[in-house]
Amino acid sequence: MEVVEIKDFKTEKQFLAVPSVIYKNDPNWICPPHADVASVFDSSKNTAFEKGEAKRWVLMKNGALIGRIAAFYQRLKTREEAGIGFFECADDREAAFLLFDAGVGWLKEKGFSQIEGPINFGPRDSYWGLLVEGFSAPSFQDNYHPPYYRSLFEAYGFVPDFEQTTARMTRSDFNAERLGPIAEKVMAKPGYSFRGLDLKKPDKMARDIASIYNKAWSDHEHYSPLSESDVRAKINGMKLLVLPELISLAYVNEEAAGFFISLRDVNPLLKSFNGKFGWWQKVQIFLKLKTERPTKLRSILFGVIPEYQNKGLETGMIWHFYQAVQRTPSIEEVELSWVGDFNPRMLKLLESIGAKPWKKHITFKLNIRA
Repeated sequence: MEVVEIKDFKTEKQFLAVPSVIYKNDPNWICPPHADVASVFDSSKNTAFEKGEAKRWVLMKNGALIGRIAAFYQRLKTREEAGIGFFECADDREAAFLLFDAGVGWLKEKGFSQIEGPINFGPRDSYWGLLVEGFSAPSFQDNYHPPYYRSLFEAYGFVPDFEQTTARMTRSDFNAERLGPIAEKVMAKPGYSFRGLDLKKPDKMARDIASIYNKAWSDHEHYSPLSESDVRAKINGMKLLVLPELISLAYVNEEAAGFFISLRDVNPLLKSFNGKFGWWQKVQIFLKLKTERPTKLRSILFGVIPEYQNKGLETGMIWHFYQAVQRTPSIEEVELSWVGDFNPRMLKLLESIGAKPWKKHITFKLNIRA
């Protein structure tokens, strides 16, 4: 077996092709757009390169692809973060260990003694954690893995750091009778207001979302500041997935105080593309998103700034979202991803509104031996 570093167009294509080898007989797997994965490792598109670096490798056996891995790090003002991700491998412990050795060895050379995996070289709302329960079709940018990956990680020495629960809620699951009276009292409080995303005011929306995020997550262990430009780029990049009325923003006396952000799940439309996303695929997606009503949403961010936590904003935003869903009868389900086990209050909230555990991912950590 030979570990080959990604250095040119040929090896780049090999890196992107590995998942199609691993999942060729798995009916649930949906190949992420190759362009989306490639952009993670493009320094002109991923701001993580401003404070970090990344390397990738593929594994060959008798001329055939059998695995891949990426390793990366960021040195930020508040912390350092190192990890491996985009791991795919045949059910072969020797092969997996060769890949782990490549990524871990490089990070050790960079001076790191602890790493996480599998994680993303960028935002935590995408490509984060190892799937260990709920092996159903993935949502867009949601990690999907075969069950045997866990044993490969643990055999190498990775241990669970935290669990990530993804919940699912159908229209009939929502506990409207219980939540409605409480929400109406919250929404009637003086100074409280709840709105959808206003695409006619992109600068204000970016400023408000970045402000909420930075205040709500600044005390979290893995916090990285979010800039207004990052938010604008995210909105522009996913404009076709954004349903403005289904994004809830909370304000108190016109101060941006909370958000509940959900996007249309495009993955069912991507399945037949097998990773291709050229002009023809873009045209097909554009036409489908314009003409077909949404059936599934993926909720990716929920947060309230510290001074207004536990004061009803959470309930108000959920009720605002529910009312918007009621006006969009084509929506059949919402996937709420993901909530870490370090956030029991949020897990309790999901349970109270009728959401049910659907998938579990684990973020592992590894202490690198000196």
